[in-house]
Amino acid sequence: MGRIIVDFFGISILCGIVFAIISFFFPDLGSPGGAVSTVVAALIAGQFYGRRTGAEVTSGFAWKVAAILTLISVVLAGMIFGVLMSQGDPMLAELDRGVLAGATALLGLLTLLAIRFLFRMGVKQGVKTLKR
Repeated sequence: MGRIIVDFFGISILCGIVFAIISFFFPDLGSPGGAVSTVVAALIAGQFYGRRTGAEVTSGFAWKVAAILTLISVVLAGMIFGVLMSQGDPMLAELDRGVLAGATALLGLLTLLAIRFLFRMGVKQGVKTLKR
């Protein structure tokens, strides 16, 4: 499990850096870095796991991986958000705490589902490439 976490966050950080560079050079494109980094990292971490083990994962294991990675992602995002709020960002100061909690819960659920689906799909792809 530790290797999956390291793979996931290493890829997330790498994707974040790539998207930051793209946003710097092409500011009109915006920055989809957070969402795209998460789904790409889940897929690639699954591929790495599939290649390492050579076996498909059970549905229960995929849910366990997704829950742990989502929990860690939400905690890290909360820490970053807390730092931004403590810096006195006027846009963040106007947010209602209830709306913020609801949005966090909804995004956490969507992240859980995306990570679970893409991790398992990545494992299947990793196993297929191993069999070639």
